[in-house]
Amino acid sequence: GGNDSISQLVCSAANFPHPNRPPLGEGANEGRGTIQNRTHIPFSSISKASLNASANLFHKSLMSASPIPLFKYIWLAAFCSMCSMRVCDSMLPALAAEFNTSSVAVAGCISGFAIAYGVMQLIYGPLADHFGKPRVIAWVSVGCVVGTGLASLAPSLHTLIFARILTGMTAAGIIPIAMAHIGDNSTSEHRQAAFAQFISATILGAMSGQLMGGLASDTVGWRWAFALIALLFVIAAWNLRASLRTETARVQRAGTKGTITASVMSGLNSYRAVFAIAGMPLFLALTFFQGGVNISAMAFVPSFVHDHFSVSLTRASLVVVGFALGGLVYARSAKWLLAHFHATHIALMGGLLQAASFVCLVIVPAWAAALVVGLIGGFGATMLHNTLQAQATRMAPHATGTAVASFAMILFLGQALGVSTIAWLLSRYGGSRVMASLACASALLSALVYLRFNAQRRLPI
Repeated sequence: GGNDSISQLVCSAANFPHPNRPPLGEGANEGRGTIQNRTHIPFSSISKASLNASANLFHKSLMSASPIPLFKYIWLAAFCSMCSMRVCDSMLPALAAEFNTSSVAVAGCISGFAIAYGVMQLIYGPLADHFGKPRVIAWVSVGCVVGTGLASLAPSLHTLIFARILTGMTAAGIIPIAMAHIGDNSTSEHRQAAFAQFISATILGAMSGQLMGGLASDTVGWRWAFALIALLFVIAAWNLRASLRTETARVQRAGTKGTITASVMSGLNSYRAVFAIAGMPLFLALTFFQGGVNISAMAFVPSFVHDHFSVSLTRASLVVVGFALGGLVYARSAKWLLAHFHATHIALMGGLLQAASFVCLVIVPAWAAALVVGLIGGFGATMLHNTLQAQATRMAPHATGTAVASFAMILFLGQALGVSTIAWLLSRYGGSRVMASLACASALLSALVYLRFNAQRRLPI
C-alpha cells in the first residue's frame, strides 16, 4: 500500500554506500558502543520493520567501519524532533478557529518554537562538546515528552504557545547535535553526501508531522497529533536513557567532564572562537536570510493551498508532503550531483528551483498540479539547505558542536522573524502577492550564496 511505498522510498534514499571512505581510528570510536537491535514505534504510516531497515541501511552506508553509538534511537529522536517542529504548519487554520483568533496570533505557535530552538543552541552546542553528544540528546528527549504532552492538553492559545516554546527549547538539542556527531565521524570529501543521507530521518519527520497536523485537524482533532508525537518521544527517550546506562565505560568517556559553570565558560570561549573565523559573519547572515525566507515560507504553504484552492487541510498538507518527498529525491541523487557539479552550483540551482515553485503555486490551475510543484520545490530547497549545512560543519573542525549550534541558532532566529513577518504580510496583501515576493527573495538568496562562495571556493566538492 501507500505506507509500504513511502517506507521503501526512505530506505532507498538511505542506501548509497561510500566504499572508498577510509576507516576511522580508535580515537574516533572512543565513547561509542554497540547499537541495540530493537525499536518499537506505534506510528500508523511507518511499520516497525521499515523504520529498522531504514536506520540500519543508513548506519551501514555512513559508518560501516566505525559504528555511531545508539544510532537507531538518535535517528528516532531526530524524526520526532522534526515532527514536532512542522506539525503546526498544517493546523494553523484549525487553531485559529479553535481559539477564535487571527492567523497572525496562532503563528506564535511556530515562531515561539523557532525562537526557543535558536536561542537554546547557545547552550547545547558547548554542552555537547563538553559532556558528549549522545548524552545531551538523551536528556533533551525527556524534555520533549513534557512539551508535546502539554501541547496536547493546552486549554488556551497562551498555554499552547508556552508548550511550543518548551518543546522548542528541548528539541533544539537533537538534530544539530546529531549533525555535529556525524560531522565528527565522516571525512571531509564525503561529509555532504553523509548529510544528504541523514536528511532521510528529518525529511520523513517533517513529512509525517505536516501530514499528521492536517489529517488530525480534519478528523479526530489537532490535539491527537501532539499526543502521538509525545508517545514517540517517550519511546526514543526511554531507549536512549536505558542504553546509555548500559554503555557505561565507553560512552562515559565521550566528551569532557566538568561542572556546569565550566561548561558555560568553555562555551563562551568556543563561540568567540567560532565567530572570529574569517567569513563566518557573512555565512551566518546568509543562513539568517535562508531561515527568514526559504524555511519560513514552508510553514504557510498548507494554509495558502487550503485557501487558494479551497481544499481540506489534509489535501493541503499533501502538497507539503510533496516538498518532503522532493528532499528525499535529492538525498537519493546527492552522490551523483556532487560528482558532476560543484556545491556552489548545487546551491544556486536549488534556490532557483524553490523560487520557481513559489511562482507555480500561484499560477497552477488545480491543487493536484501543486503536488508536482511541491516535489520540485522540495528538491531545490534541500539542495540549498544541505549545501549550507555541510559548510557549517566544515567552518570549525575543532568545535563542530558549537559551529553547528551557531548555524542552527541563526537559522531559526531567521525563521522566527520570517514567520511573524510573512503572517502579517499575508493578512495585509494576500497569498499570491506574498508568494511572488518570496520567489524573488529566494532567487536573490541563491545568487548571493553562489557569488559569495564561488569566489573563494570554500565549499567542499
